[in-house]
Amino acid sequence: MFLRSLALGLLFCTALYGAKSGSKSDLLPGLQAPMIKELKSEPIKQRLLSEKKYKSLLQFSLGVAYYKEEKYAEAYKVLSKVSNVPYLGDYIKYYRSASVFEFSNSPELLKKSLEDLYSVSNNGASGLSDDVKNLIPEFEFKIALALAKSKNFDSSLDYYARARAKGYSDLRSEFDLIKNYSINNKEMTLGLMLDLNRRFTPVETKKLFDTLPDKIRTDLYALASYKITTKDVGDQSKYRKTEGDLIASVKDAVVIRDSAKVKELSIEYLKDYPLGTYNKRFYDVSYSYIENSIISKEKDVSYYKSMLAYYDKNYLDKLVIKLFQKSGLDEVEKVLDVVLDKYPQHDKGVYLMATLKEDSGKDSSAIKYYKKIVDGFPQSTYYQRSLFKYAWLEMADSNYSDCIELFTRYIDEGQDNYDWSVTAALYFKAQCLEKKSRMDDAKATRQELVERFPYSFYALISMEKDGISLSEHINKNIKPLDTSAEAVSPQELKSIRTAIMLVMAGLVDGAVKELSNINLDKLSPGYIDLITSIYKYSSSPEMTIMAAGKLMNSLKGYASQEHAETHFPKLYFDNVKKFSDDSGIPPFIMLAIMKRESAFNKNAVSSSGALGLMQLMPDTALSIEPKIKTKSLTDPAKNIKLAASYLKTLLTKYDNNFIYVLASYNAGDDALTRWINWYGKKYDNIEFIENIPYVETRNYVKAVISNYYMYNALYLKKDVSFK
Repeated sequence: MFLRSLALGLLFCTALYGAKSGSKSDLLPGLQAPMIKELKSEPIKQRLLSEKKYKSLLQFSLGVAYYKEEKYAEAYKVLSKVSNVPYLGDYIKYYRSASVFEFSNSPELLKKSLEDLYSVSNNGASGLSDDVKNLIPEFEFKIALALAKSKNFDSSLDYYARARAKGYSDLRSEFDLIKNYSINNKEMTLGLMLDLNRRFTPVETKKLFDTLPDKIRTDLYALASYKITTKDVGDQSKYRKTEGDLIASVKDAVVIRDSAKVKELSIEYLKDYPLGTYNKRFYDVSYSYIENSIISKEKDVSYYKSMLAYYDKNYLDKLVIKLFQKSGLDEVEKVLDVVLDKYPQHDKGVYLMATLKEDSGKDSSAIKYYKKIVDGFPQSTYYQRSLFKYAWLEMADSNYSDCIELFTRYIDEGQDNYDWSVTAALYFKAQCLEKKSRMDDAKATRQELVERFPYSFYALISMEKDGISLSEHINKNIKPLDTSAEAVSPQELKSIRTAIMLVMAGLVDGAVKELSNINLDKLSPGYIDLITSIYKYSSSPEMTIMAAGKLMNSLKGYASQEHAETHFPKLYFDNVKKFSDDSGIPPFIMLAIMKRESAFNKNAVSSSGALGLMQLMPDTALSIEPKIKTKSLTDPAKNIKLAASYLKTLLTKYDNNFIYVLASYNAGDDALTRWINWYGKKYDNIEFIENIPYVETRNYVKAVISNYYMYNALYLKKDVSFK
């Protein structure tokens, strides 16, 4: 594996720095930046690496390979003989020190290696910063333990203090260290044991404390008798017991489902203990009961209104959102009435009431609440969406002059803050202009959209509307890189060079880490292109796509057809084609979803537990193939096959409505059913997408459709229609 990685690294360098015409050495022909000029002049082995340093690079790669195979002594032996390699000095020190940490208990060798780690930390090696930050306190603690075992207690305590100052915390390990101290200094041992009691539960520490020799424990208890104060503990305990008993009574009422008792005791608790010590415990007990009681229609909101009037607004907001998903809108409105009666200036409550009125079809009332946010809460996190919806509802009510003014305000205010949501405002402003028969202004607005946000969802829809061929537009807007005046900081330059050397050494993960700290938004196109190439050769599809996208944004177009295809790769296409054909799903739909879901990272895992290329949930996979093993979902062929089957099921269920299929794939059937009930008959398809309440799902549907447009235009030279 090591030799294969090394070979790939060397192939990369040959490709990136080879001298023949058309090679990557001609990547930036006009670039004047020192690094590129230097790397272009000769192959890297000759220019950056003498024969001796080239052999050192091989040795470094071998040492890291040993380290990854957990042969730490062998890794240290090899890495100790490596002389300096350009830009990899910190990496040599790190892997050498990390090897020592794993196999050695020698205080002197550990201390020497720790000094190397301090040096790496001070140099600020960007790709190693997190690893070094995590390893140093563990290293310091290991030295403290090694010194204590050799009875060098003063030095040991110094290293222990360093580790604790950096956040080191491990009960058993620290107790082992303190146990060594106990034979030397009982006063110090007591203080450290009290610190453990403060940071961990007494039950945990007592179990370990009881393992100390009898004489030591007796002496420590004697010291403790006058060192541990009990002042005011009785009064505090009594207060907490009374509060705790009341919560226990609420819990008992919940268990027997006595709603009247739950309400009575909850009001008593909230009156007596509005800022109680156990507030969270109370809300955890009562909130779930109320929520389930209303959703199951055992009781309605009116029944709990007197109790909810005392409730914390965060839990009221939480209840509103849950009822939005699971209950009738009239019940939601009752809770919001409580919220706004108690907290009239609660911007989130006002915003939720606006969305409720809109979902209930009461647009004039919704406008009133959205306008309240826009006029009264300009700093609110809900201001942006409220301004957009205010404009939207004026458009729906045919007040086109007002909606043009509001969309224009949204666009002007969102120049720097609203990002891609401005595209929707531009598109719908154009729609309103058309309604006022201002056709030239509408077309100019769509042209602005295409120029400012090329290949975004609404830009693609606008091109189609104006009869612009996407495939021809891509070719016409290929923009060769202007690299005549590139600028890059010394730290960024170092990171780029280090990443190149790491790829040569076969450490592609390290190269990705090294580059990930660079802000591509502030780099010139030439350097973004170079970094894209390094990502590509480091086999990191998600980072390659990200960097290619940054370059596209910077150029407002593509540098070449190859650049566009790097942004929209056809990875795993053999499997995609096979299973797409079997399921009747167009293969570019599969690629469009895969790009959005995982960026072609077969090992991707979402926060909700979705796995693999198509981000399948294990339960979804089981519904398709009951005997499937979760771990197999990271297998590309298996993942693609199951996703294709699932998509076919959804297409059948939703009568080939691709928008509904995508919304369901991302948010689930329950959410989609609500949205269809609210908006399905009220709006056309584009308007339906823009009204999806979940920001993630709204953007997801737009992104996948945009990807589908682009794949067809790039690979088939074919323009697809939204219709």
